[in-house]
Amino acid sequence: EKIDIIENDSFIKYINRLDLPFKTVDICNKYFTMYKDKLDSVTPKSATAGILFYVIKKNLQMKSPSKSTVSRETGVCIPTINKVLTLIENV
Repeated sequence: EKIDIIENDSFIKYINRLDLPFKTVDICNKYFTMYKDKLDSVTPKSATAGILFYVIKKNLQMKSPSKSTVSRETGVCIPTINKVLTLIENV
């Protein structure tokens, strides 16, 4: 399965903006590949923001950045991030 290079670039861009560890890119890409079919009802940008927040909270277990910070940096509203989280968690 090929990883969408555009999504890969998005993760790198936001991870740099949010000052997250670089390993986050690999983790996000793994989740993006795993949940791609579940996330076909949302835009790629929304999927990127939701996966990024999911990885920050569930995988890395970091308290910051907050959901509102991720929302502001990615340009994806909080309700949409919540929708993506719901889709991921209901796999």
